[in-house]
Amino acid sequence: MEQRTRPATTIEALRVIAHPVRINLYELLVEHGRSTVSELAARAGLAVGSVSYHLQQMQKAGLAKDSADRGADKRQHWWEAVPGGLRWSPADFLKSPSGREISSLGQQALAERRLRRLAHWQQTWPEWGEEWADAALGTDVAIPLTPQELAQMGAELQEVVRRWAARTGTGSPGSPSADRRNVFVHIDAFPVAPDAEIRDASTDTDQS
Repeated sequence: MEQRTRPATTIEALRVIAHPVRINLYELLVEHGRSTVSELAARAGLAVGSVSYHLQQMQKAGLAKDSADRGADKRQHWWEAVPGGLRWSPADFLKSPSGREISSLGQQALAERRLRRLAHWQQTWPEWGEEWADAALGTDVAIPLTPQELAQMGAELQEVVRRWAARTGTGSPGSPSADRRNVFVHIDAFPVAPDAEIRDASTDTDQS
């Protein structure tokens, strides 16, 4: 049976998963596939020793693993991502002040990476040609829902993503074919405050 990541349900596991450097390293492994510590260090702009330490922590948490096939050079230490992604439910940490803080920092790190990817696409989309430009999509809508309805919609959307991932063989990340490219799918759905509340919060300043 294929090894897959597990959702973090303890603060200790959340500290490993929600760390910005480890989020970056995990996504680099997913994007580029099997990599050496030196390759990851160069891509992440970090020291080899630092990357090695973080990979060991990721291995303990089931996020990364030693590659069984080390290639021709047996001296190189190869790593690969464990499929399944970085997962935790913020609701599991509502009663813990430290858990809420770590979860928020992790969510912010993920959101910033998503926004950087979106900004990069918006800057470079003409380079992809007409077919990709026409196929790419972006949408947002406010739908009145109960928590139960939101959970049901989320499960249905996740099932669509899982079905397409299985259909196109996403079990081998970092190796798109000649006519396929890694497509970044980003889904967020959450309750929002009325516009007035958002505007007041964003413009609040200290007048003392």
